[in-house]
Amino acid sequence: MTLSALLVAAESGDVAALRRLVADGADVNMTDAGGERPLHYAAGFGQLGALWALVKLGAELEATMLGATPLHLAAQEGGVEAVQVLVELGADIGARRDDGCTPHALSHHYGCREAAQVLGKLQRTDFKVEVTRLAAAAVSGAIEVVLFLWCRVFFFCGRLVGDILSLVKWCFGQVVLEARRLGTIHQAERARQKEEEEEERIKAAAAQIKVRSRPALAHA
Repeated sequence: MTLSALLVAAESGDVAALRRLVADGADVNMTDAGGERPLHYAAGFGQLGALWALVKLGAELEATMLGATPLHLAAQEGGVEAVQVLVELGADIGARRDDGCTPHALSHHYGCREAAQVLGKLQRTDFKVEVTRLAAAAVSGAIEVVLFLWCRVFFFCGRLVGDILSLVKWCFGQVVLEARRLGTIHQAERARQKEEEEEERIKAAAAQIKVRSRPALAHA
């Protein structure tokens, strides 16, 4: 009952109910049968107030449901404001689902252009910040810092490549599915044509037998 009340409050954005339930002892990180938590519900339905309240009440930002964080759900649903709030709260924009998709790649998959633009801009900003830090460290001669930041820059580059590969993989999967669908339709059409041709041959054979039997009947 407590879980259902929490999920309903998160989905509807009822901040007062969330606070009351948690004050009464409800676990803000409890999951439903599918592994979703109240924060996932709030993110998926774009409930900004609930997002803030849940995180302040102790909800885990990087909690996963089949590898998907709340930010993944916000990106998938195209909730630009929800994406911005979660990032502001500290959500990892480079988090990956079990299939390797980041929130940015997922927003592209589902055609959520505004969310994709916001996440893409945030990723580019992070990259620029790391490059700027790297340059400053190089100028100051801080070798250890330079090495660390080089690793960070390579990490961001790798994450970008990973996003591209995830998108290519998804597109290829869609092409394969469409090819299979068209192949199934073609096979069904060929089978129908064969059945029609077989019916025509049977009719033609029956007509020939009927024609041949007529003289015999007349002679009799």
